[in-house]
Amino acid sequence: MNDGTPGNPGRFKAVIRLSMSGHTEAALRPARCVPVVLAIALSALLASCTGSPSPPSTSGLGTPTPTAPSPEPSTAPTSSPSAAPAAAPTPSPTAPVVTADEPVCASSQLQIAYSPSLGGGAAGNFIVALGIWNRGSNPCKLRGWVTVQFLNPNGGLVPTHWVETTGNFSGSAQPVAVSLPPCASSGGCASDSTPAAYISVAGDDVINPCVTAASVRVLTPGASTGVVVNLRVDGFADGQVFCSDGKVWVLPIVSTYSALGPPFA
Repeated sequence: MNDGTPGNPGRFKAVIRLSMSGHTEAALRPARCVPVVLAIALSALLASCTGSPSPPSTSGLGTPTPTAPSPEPSTAPTSSPSAAPAAAPTPSPTAPVVTADEPVCASSQLQIAYSPSLGGGAAGNFIVALGIWNRGSNPCKLRGWVTVQFLNPNGGLVPTHWVETTGNFSGSAQPVAVSLPPCASSGGCASDSTPAAYISVAGDDVINPCVTAASVRVLTPGASTGVVVNLRVDGFADGQVFCSDGKVWVLPIVSTYSALGPPFA
């Protein structure tokens, strides 16, 4: 049997094997431990990665509650400056009021003249307007219709057929008392100034026969003496022509103030 001694090679081999075996185990033991430690660490790491993840905490989440939109900042209404109060309307002017003790106008204090601005004509009809001024120092009144008589250049009578009416070509009027203030203090007494009152005489210049009046005598209500008015004016050298044989329609005396507005300055 070979025991490893000289001359016994088998024994020698056994000793080497044992020595080598012991050395190998001692040397390999730490190397074998490293893989084990790594395996354990990997196992722990894998366990932490592959483990069931904890559900996310829902505390503080819940179903979102809709919130009301933030109100827009309210703007305090600004008060508009109040409009200035409208001025009170100016009352319409009225004719001079007839007083209870106002006397009837006497023919001696009256001025009567042809007033072309108050007359006119169209389609065969025309108006001769006769303005009335009070040349006295105090107001006086007239009411109703005047009487008219056409005259020729010599003062002779010309056919005249006058009709009292409340409506003619110029309009209409009712017989009411009209106050005439003194013209000297109410616009003047010139024939081209505005009279306090007027007479509307309507006629036609179509239907024959026709007459020519150089002037007309006017008798106011309550008067005994007439006032002669010249009609040879405004382009009528011989006077005004009235057809229908001198027929005319006369309105009652009208206040110029009431009909056309204030005539006084």
